[in-house]
Amino acid sequence: MPLSTSRCLRAALGAPVLLLAACASVGTPPPAPDATVALPSRWAASDLSRPADDAALARWWQLLGSRDLDALVERALTRNTSLRSAQAALRQARALRAASEASARPSLALGGSAQGQQTDGAGGSHTLSLAFSASWEADLWGATAASVAAARADERTAEADLASTRLALLAELGLAWTQWQADLTRQRITRQSLRSLEETQDLTRWNVQAGLASALDLQQVVQTLESTRASLLALNAQVTQDRHALAVLAGDPPAAATLPDNSADGLPGLDQALAGLATGLPADLLRRRPDLHAAESSVQAAWLRRRQAERAAWPGLTLNGSLGLQAATLAGLGQPGAALATLAASVNWPLLDGGRQAAQLEQQDAALDAARAAYDAALLAALKDVEDSLAALQGATDRQTALRRASEAALQAMRLSQVRRQAGLIDTAALLDAQRTALSSELAWVTARADQASNLIRTWKALGGGWDAPARADR
Repeated sequence: MPLSTSRCLRAALGAPVLLLAACASVGTPPPAPDATVALPSRWAASDLSRPADDAALARWWQLLGSRDLDALVERALTRNTSLRSAQAALRQARALRAASEASARPSLALGGSAQGQQTDGAGGSHTLSLAFSASWEADLWGATAASVAAARADERTAEADLASTRLALLAELGLAWTQWQADLTRQRITRQSLRSLEETQDLTRWNVQAGLASALDLQQVVQTLESTRASLLALNAQVTQDRHALAVLAGDPPAAATLPDNSADGLPGLDQALAGLATGLPADLLRRRPDLHAAESSVQAAWLRRRQAERAAWPGLTLNGSLGLQAATLAGLGQPGAALATLAASVNWPLLDGGRQAAQLEQQDAALDAARAAYDAALLAALKDVEDSLAALQGATDRQTALRRASEAALQAMRLSQVRRQAGLIDTAALLDAQRTALSSELAWVTARADQASNLIRTWKALGGGWDAPARADR
C-alpha cells in the first residue's frame, strides 16, 4: 500500500479514539447507601452533644498533656507493623485501580517477523515485516467505566481501612500508656506503704523488747510487710511488661523500649480533657468514622460491579488496526510499496449462554445486598460504641469521685491510728488494719482513675478521633 494511503489510514485510526472517549462513561453515579437504621437526634447516655472540635479530636492524645506520650505516638505512626501493613494494602488497591484505568485505554504494540519458504524445484521466498498494532474495546454502554469506578471505590475503602487501623493503633497505644501510668502510680504507693510498714516493724520490735507488745504483734506486722513486698515485686514485673507492650506498639523490640524509667506524670491534662469533652450529634459519625466510610465505599463498589455485570451482556465493539512495513529484503522495507495498514472492527453480542449472565447478575445482587447489610451493621456498631463508651465514662467518673473520698478518709484514719498506736491507745492489729485499708483504698482509686482515662480514650475512638476526617459526609 502506498505511503500516501497509509497516512490516510493513520488519520482514520485516530477517529475511534474520539468515539471511544465519548462512550466511556459510567452514567448515573452510584447512590449513597440507603441505611435502614434511623439515626437518633442525640446521644441517650450523655448531654454533651455540642459540636466537637475536629482538630482537637483528630489529635486527642495531645489533650492528655504528656510530652512522652506525644513522642511515642509520633514514633508509632511511622514504625508500627499493623499500620505499615495497612499502608501496603492501600498501595495495592491504588495499583489495582491504575491497572483498571489502563484497561480502558487503547493498547499499542510493536512487532516484527521474518519468514522464509523453500519449495522443491523452485526458488525460495522471504518476507520481512515490522508493524505497530493497536486494539481498543469500545465502552459503548459503560461496563468498563463501571469497572474503573468500582476499582476507585475499592481504593477509597482501602484508604478508610488505613484510617481505621490508625484509630485502633492510637487507642491501643493510649490504653497501654494509661495502664503503664496506673501501674507506675501503684508501684510508688506500694513502696510508700512498704516503708511505712518497715517503720511499724521497727517500732513493734522495740515494743516487744520493752515488753509493750507480744511476739504475735510482731509476726502480724511481718506478715503484712512481706505480703506488701510480694505485691511490689509483682508490680515491678507488670511495669516492665507495660514498657514492653508500648515498645512493640511503637515498632520496637520489647527490650529496646526508650521510655523514661519514671514518668508517672498522672496525665496532667486528663481533668481538662474531661471537662472539654464534646460528642457532637450522632449524624456526625457518618463523616468522622472511617469504618463507615469504608462500608459506604464497599456499597458503591458492589453497585458498580452489578452495573458492570449487567452491561457486559450488551453488544461489544472492538477496533483493531496496524501500520507497518513488509518486504522481501531489509532494503525493500524502505521502499514506498512496503507500507501496509489495516483497520478492522468486530462486534460481539452474547445471545445464548445457558443462564451464565443471569447467574452473574444474581451474584452481584446478593453482593450488593450483603454490602448494604454490612453498612447497616457498621452504623449500628458505631452508635453502640459511642453509647457504651459514654455510659462507661460516666460510671467511671462517678466511681473515681467516690473512691477518691474513700481513699482520703482511709489515709486520714491511718494517720490517726499511727498516733493512737504510739500513745498506746490501740493495738498493733488495729494499726495494721488501718494501713491495709489505706493502701487498698488508694490503689482502688488509682484503678478508677485509670478506668476514667481509658473510657475517655474509648469515647474519643468511638467518635472517630485520631484522623483528619473529611469536612462532609458525601465525599
